[in-house]
Amino acid sequence: MQSELRHLFKEYYENPFTLKVFGKSSISELYRKQITADLIHAMPSLKIEDYLRVKPEIFEKMDYLVIAFDSHNNRAIGLLAACWQYGKKQFLQIFTILIGEQYQDTLLIKKLYKVLFAQIADFPDIIAFKTFNSKSYNAMKVFARIEGVSVYPKLNGLQDSQIMQIAQEIAKTLEPNLNF
Repeated sequence: MQSELRHLFKEYYENPFTLKVFGKSSISELYRKQITADLIHAMPSLKIEDYLRVKPEIFEKMDYLVIAFDSHNNRAIGLLAACWQYGKKQFLQIFTILIGEQYQDTLLIKKLYKVLFAQIADFPDIIAFKTFNSKSYNAMKVFARIEGVSVYPKLNGLQDSQIMQIAQEIAKTLEPNLNF
């Protein structure tokens, strides 16, 4: 009995998340409703239902939808949505990342990115991610440690003019009716 409990305890702390990858429109309406309900439960202080309602493309048009589930109750606790965008340059857009409140200071964000990039044959030259969340920005800033990788904007330095031009092209691809 004690050995079984030890195994369950170890399993809980070593594998608290199960991650599943979905493609465009591969989630049924019923499953989508369950995932939405789970995410609302996981993030009670946010308006997740409203967010997901006004962004149906998260479930319908993303090339990659990585959903994290709590391994013990199988409830959705996180989501990362990404898609390829084609403008002057092809780039991967991290469309959104949602992490349940009690999982925000865990390894979940890293695991979501790891699973996402495991799906992609060649690491993209450009990854675009618009965020107002400092934790999300810092998670992406980790890539700047890799030689040849730049993050825009730099919050504590001069901007590279070539990177600024690429950022402007990306913004124009994502929002063609706005001036940048």
